[in-house]
Amino acid sequence: MGIDSAVYLFACTALYVGAKASQQLHVCYFQWGRVVPTSFVMALMEVTIVLSVVRADTVMAFIPMGFGGAIGSLVAMYLNRRVKHG
Repeated sequence: MGIDSAVYLFACTALYVGAKASQQLHVCYFQWGRVVPTSFVMALMEVTIVLSVVRADTVMAFIPMGFGGAIGSLVAMYLNRRVKHG
């Protein structure tokens, strides 16, 4: 797995996990109109991640995915606090 693949996988995972965290917050706050578009973003990122992992053909794909997941969650939490609490 080259650096390009690792960066791509990191970005896709960050977007996926960020979207998933956002979707959970939308559900908690009953933001009906935001759940469907967020679900489509999640579906697109899931397919992209699966294809990227298959192409990478290495167990080391967990490293950029782990960092991407952590960053995605942290950014979603930060943005939620900024939007909800100014």
